[in-house]
Amino acid sequence: MTIGSGAGGWSPVAAFASGGRRLAARVIRVDRETPGRARDDAACAVRLETLVGLTLLTLLLYGALGALLVLVPYVLIRAFGFGATEAGLSLLPFAAVVALPPPRWARWPDGSGAHLPLSLGPPGGGGRFLLMLRMTPEAGYWAGVFPAILVIAIGMTGAVAPLTTAVLSSVDRGHTGSASGFNSAAARVAGMVATALLGGVLAAAGRG
Repeated sequence: MTIGSGAGGWSPVAAFASGGRRLAARVIRVDRETPGRARDDAACAVRLETLVGLTLLTLLLYGALGALLVLVPYVLIRAFGFGATEAGLSLLPFAAVVALPPPRWARWPDGSGAHLPLSLGPPGGGGRFLLMLRMTPEAGYWAGVFPAILVIAIGMTGAVAPLTTAVLSSVDRGHTGSASGFNSAAARVAGMVATALLGGVLAAAGRG
């Protein structure tokens, strides 16, 4: 996918990957060159693997969310006969739940405690998306759509805080700002790519 003007255009995925490589290189270089700290290639490699793994998890998690926010209104309009305003309002429960403080088990003081929720939460989130199979006009909104949106929102609320904490804990204090920005960019890119891919699929289905 290429966006922008000019002969080559601009690929957000390529730009994101390039930024990730630069951030990882900076983290490793500073870690190696910090005065008074012994060079430890193994520790640098672990740090890089952690950052890459968390970024991949961010891409998958927010990619699924981006697709959800496109697919639900589309189905409600095409299959349920909702108007555009009604379809948009149907997602308000998701926004309301995500705006609430995360549950207590998601408030970890450092990245070490995030392993359990990040290991269990995203796979469970995939199972939660299976609830969308209940989205049928016969079931209606409250029985077929609302429960799935509510459960997915609760899962996202419990996963976002540990994920952010783990990302910030995977780098030294001098790079927390860069890591936070990079992770936020990963979330935005994931949603954009998922929306573009799903939009193409839905457009093709509509022409068929």
